[in-house]
Amino acid sequence: MERFKADALLYIYNRLFEGKVVKKNDVVDKFNINERTFYRYIKDIKDFVEKPNSVVIGERVISDREKGGYVLKEKHEKNLNEKEVLAMSKVLLESRGFVKTEIKGMIDKLLENCISEDKDNIKRIIGNELVNMIHHNIERSF
Repeated sequence: MERFKADALLYIYNRLFEGKVVKKNDVVDKFNINERTFYRYIKDIKDFVEKPNSVVIGERVISDREKGGYVLKEKHEKNLNEKEVLAMSKVLLESRGFVKTEIKGMIDKLLENCISEDKDNIKRIIGNELVNMIHHNIERSF
């Protein structure tokens, strides 16, 4: 029984840590547990994450109604959201101060620091801009 509980707790924790939404019905079905057990597991993870001197500093588990489940949220938002990444990317793309490969490298670094749920949409939007980018400098020389 303890091994089963550990598997479920680690599954929930890993999903949260990866930036994914943990939905009650998914976990209940996957591990064949009841709703009360699910909420107990969420409380255990909340207590672990939010206790002082926790390994996971500055994080908290919250219920996100828009996403329909639980997410791990930073108390102080360090990650960039979709709007911020798109704004910075637009400035880079319109500046014409860099060649395409340099801009791609900078945008990749921005994407590494953005919220994981936003990455696919951002890549799609920015990808279109990069494809359409016409730059007269083939190569930069310093």
